[in-house]
Amino acid sequence: NNNTTICEGLSVSLNTTGASTYSWVPPTALSNPAIANPVATPVTTTQYIVTGTTVNGCVAKDTVVITVNPSPIVTTSNDTTICQSGSAQLFASGGTGYSWSPVTGLSNPSISNPVATPSANTLYYVTVTGANSCSKTDSVNVNVRAASAFAINAPNSICPNASIQLSASGGDLYSWTPAG
Repeated sequence: NNNTTICEGLSVSLNTTGASTYSWVPPTALSNPAIANPVATPVTTTQYIVTGTTVNGCVAKDTVVITVNPSPIVTTSNDTTICQSGSAQLFASGGTGYSWSPVTGLSNPSISNPVATPSANTLYYVTVTGANSCSKTDSVNVNVRAASAFAINAPNSICPNASIQLSASGGDLYSWTPAG
């Protein structure tokens, strides 16, 4: 087959005809270097040479170059937790194109930094595409805290100069105002 370009991590089927036995070199990253149609999964650009031998002992060689383009190096924002009805700025970098999914709760799923406003815990995936059309996927988890149920035992009235114990629940930190 013709010289081919693939993205890092992908495979390509090599095909040759015209002989009865075949030997591909280098055998590295080939599914079987002794067949006519091995699957190649090279990690770097590789030139494969196939030697074919007919039943009469005639030998011929041919070459094919598999060029491996690198996947983008993706950087994403850290997983985060927001309050119910809150939002979080997501971030991804490393490419020229971005596609986030699911799109529910996103301000724009086609940009590198959408604002996420999910109603429930959501694992967002981003596929980043590089200038060479290769892509890589990563994810950001947005956890949503349930709304707190705040309560206070405020009395309707008390006598002047009397005191009462106030009590509040549903929070982690409390700040009373006025202080008097």
